[in-house]
Amino acid sequence: MGETSQATASSVRGGARRCSKPYKRRMSNGETERQRETTRMASETPGGVSGVQAMTNDVQAIVQLLKNSVVEKLNRPLHVYHAISYRSQVVAGQNYFIKVVIGDADDYIHMRVFQPLPSSDAKLSLEKIQTDKKLCDELEYF
Repeated sequence: MGETSQATASSVRGGARRCSKPYKRRMSNGETERQRETTRMASETPGGVSGVQAMTNDVQAIVQLLKNSVVEKLNRPLHVYHAISYRSQVVAGQNYFIKVVIGDADDYIHMRVFQPLPSSDAKLSLEKIQTDKKLCDELEYF
């Protein structure tokens, strides 16, 4: 299985407190062995969550559409608001689990968004937000 190096995020990034989780050995495509296995299992399981994916214009547009809802839930203005990665899950529509930078260097949120099927009368909705996230926090189902 995957090996981990002994370096932590704080030691790799110049000593600033980041995350204490060890980095996992990366595959040639930049994916960890765990991410590759999770992606494989999700693709074989109906309703499974995909692996972490690089941001697309479509998902970034969804994040921008929901900015006012995020500002309202966080009860603060957001001068920085940019999604960097996401995971998706096919349900009766699409769930997105999105990592968004919202402030200084290591101020992130994870948001869960539901996009209904086009044939539905339902609208795009912000389901949940997890606050106090860091860049190295894994984007997981919540």
